[in-house]
Amino acid sequence: MIYFGGNMLSKKRAMIISIAVSAALIIVIAVALSVGAVLAQPKLTVYGKDEETVEVFAEYKGPDASATAKFLWMEIPLAVETDGEVDTNTLGSYTVKHTASIFNKIAEITQRVNVVDTTAPEIKTDDHNVKVEFTGYPIDPNTVNVKYTASDNLDGDLTDKVQKTVDGDICYLTVTDSSGNETRLEINLVINDGVRPTLLLSGPSAVYVAAGGRYSEPGYSAKDNKDGDLTSMVQVSGEVDNTRSGTYYKYYTVADEAGNSVKLSRKVIVYGANSSDDYKDITPNGKTVYLTFDDGPGAYTERLLGYLDKYNVKATFFVTNQFPKYQHLIKTAHDKGHKIAIHTSSHKWSIYDSVDSYMKDFNAMQAIVAKQTGSETNIFRFPGGTNNTISKGHKKGIMTELARQMTSAGYYYFDWNVDSNDSVHKTTQSVISDTIGQIAKKKTAVVLMHDIKKYSVEAVPAIIEYCLEKGYTFKVLDETSPDIRFKPVN
Repeated sequence: MIYFGGNMLSKKRAMIISIAVSAALIIVIAVALSVGAVLAQPKLTVYGKDEETVEVFAEYKGPDASATAKFLWMEIPLAVETDGEVDTNTLGSYTVKHTASIFNKIAEITQRVNVVDTTAPEIKTDDHNVKVEFTGYPIDPNTVNVKYTASDNLDGDLTDKVQKTVDGDICYLTVTDSSGNETRLEINLVINDGVRPTLLLSGPSAVYVAAGGRYSEPGYSAKDNKDGDLTSMVQVSGEVDNTRSGTYYKYYTVADEAGNSVKLSRKVIVYGANSSDDYKDITPNGKTVYLTFDDGPGAYTERLLGYLDKYNVKATFFVTNQFPKYQHLIKTAHDKGHKIAIHTSSHKWSIYDSVDSYMKDFNAMQAIVAKQTGSETNIFRFPGGTNNTISKGHKKGIMTELARQMTSAGYYYFDWNVDSNDSVHKTTQSVISDTIGQIAKKKTAVVLMHDIKKYSVEAVPAIIEYCLEKGYTFKVLDETSPDIRFKPVN
């Protein structure tokens, strides 16, 4: 009984210990759970950017997100809740919130999602090379006939929004959608240039070259409405034989890139060769012009000598001593091959008071001529001409007497049959017109001009050019020249 009883005591003790241990374990677990609950923190991870961009009309699946919490020594997965809608059919900015919680502890991440349009519009055309009639740069876009359509993924048809511009030989079609996306398409322009270049010749249309002289090109220029300056592309052809009098031609040709070309010519007249046969080309029928100049030398004589040099034309100068400071030009003219003749020393009408007064004036001028040229001259012209009536107021019959005595003394006097009327006209053009009009009616022309009148001197080049083109030969007056003389009226 005692053993049995002792056995009974052991079972009770064991039960009590077991209960105590279980209670202690429960307490430990409870404490551990409480501590774990206090220490546990949710951790939320979103695999994506805080701000994300989505193309309009694209599918938005949202970013991957996961959450965990460390509980005691364990990593516990947590559920993630997502709140917020993203409408990818509508442009805009949307907010999406991701949350995870444990024991009323919350982890939260807010993400911004932007629905955008970055797709450029599309321009379609089959016209990649368009012909255009060229009228000059810049090309008017309205003249470029190109067909096209334009569309956008968001805005739809944008054909009427297309802007057409031209830069050089390229036409640009440009369109921009409501989001600012731009598309530009290049169209090559095939220029149909039907306009010929412009070719201009500098200087006169006819150039005169003395035999043995050198032809000097006056120059030219060329430009094109499309290709610009084409001067360097001008082709010059044609030969000039400066050893033989005749009419020659220089030809000028230029073409633009489109093949449009233009051709001009310039006449080159070579004159003054020794062979009389050579003159037949440009001086038919023996037509002759004697250019004569009275009252100089003066302020414009040197300029006149330059013009005569240019055409290798020789003239006759009926000189005076009205302007002594230009007296040296008598020598200059003589040395250049021009004929020096006497007009008068003083050019005063009182020289017609008597034969003696006339001879005194004449001999004074003769001395000057001899000093400047080294010899006397036997050619002269009466002031006012042989038929002047002013002399009547000084001495009756003086012109008849002087003409007789001077001729008997071996002198030759000349008047004129072409009067430039430069004492009446006051413009170069009027002198040219009057002189040429008279020369045209004559086979032999002795032309009266005055080298002390600027506008008259300036008319000389045009008169020379006209005469050369019409076949006249220029000569100086001498003992063999035709007797172009007026009949004295006093």
